[in-house]
Amino acid sequence: MRAAVPASIPCTVKLRRAYDDTPAMALAFERIFDAAYELGYLWATVHCRTVEQRYAGPGRWEFLRDLVARHPDRPIFGSGDIWTVHDIFRMMDMCGVHAVSVARGGSCNPWIFRQAREMMAGRAPV
Repeated sequence: MRAAVPASIPCTVKLRRAYDDTPAMALAFERIFDAAYELGYLWATVHCRTVEQRYAGPGRWEFLRDLVARHPDRPIFGSGDIWTVHDIFRMMDMCGVHAVSVARGGSCNPWIFRQAREMMAGRAPV
């Protein structure tokens, strides 16, 4: 995609942390993640679950925290296990991600976006 559109049009990418929890998949993630930035993508949104894991069990926020710590110069958005407005800010605090992508949590709680705007403006979420 990056090669198909003019450089003036920003491109981003969303990745899962791996297909499964094998070391080979962890290395594959790192190669793809690095390549995205080398190709000129502005940021990566990284989901903290594997493909194999699907929606079962908790996401590994520590994976996001470690990824951000290894790449402090790269904008990284976090994704996974965001159900309330407080989860957004907890992920940012715990993991150091630059922003959070709300997926299924927005379907279950469509007010989460308004609540986040309220909190960012220093007001209590309603």
